[in-house]
Amino acid sequence: MLPDVFVRRWYRLPPKVRALLVVAALLVCGGAGLLAEGLYFRATASRVEGTVIDHDPKGRPVVEYWWRGQRRQDDTSGPTEGLAVGAKVGVYVPPGGPPPIRLDGWVPLLFTPGWVCVMPATFFAAYAVVVAIWGTRRRAEPAAGYDRGGI
Repeated sequence: MLPDVFVRRWYRLPPKVRALLVVAALLVCGGAGLLAEGLYFRATASRVEGTVIDHDPKGRPVVEYWWRGQRRQDDTSGPTEGLAVGAKVGVYVPPGGPPPIRLDGWVPLLFTPGWVCVMPATFFAAYAVVVAIWGTRRRAEPAAGYDRGGI
């Protein structure tokens, strides 16, 4: 019953609205994939404690940490919270070892899926709603200047 109702309502929507909703759904699936990749990276990587020792010219923290008895310094490439020099931070190091490290926290985990996929999907879905409402209102109103009297 439910799929039948959904299918009937889906095909009543204008083609442009359906296309926008499909793009939004694909972007949400891409965001879920990016989030799953980030969680998989954290599950397979080793977490070590690091210290912020400096900031690069773009303002990203340079982190110093110990990995297999060696002191390492890496700058992070992704988004981070405002970390002050001397702050302790968790560092995830992949099984193969450095250099592609990632910092611990919610911002590095959720920023990429949110910025790249979920935010544009929201815009596409909102535009689809606007187009659907505008399309139903235009179909309900008679055409301007159309004379049905037949003079």
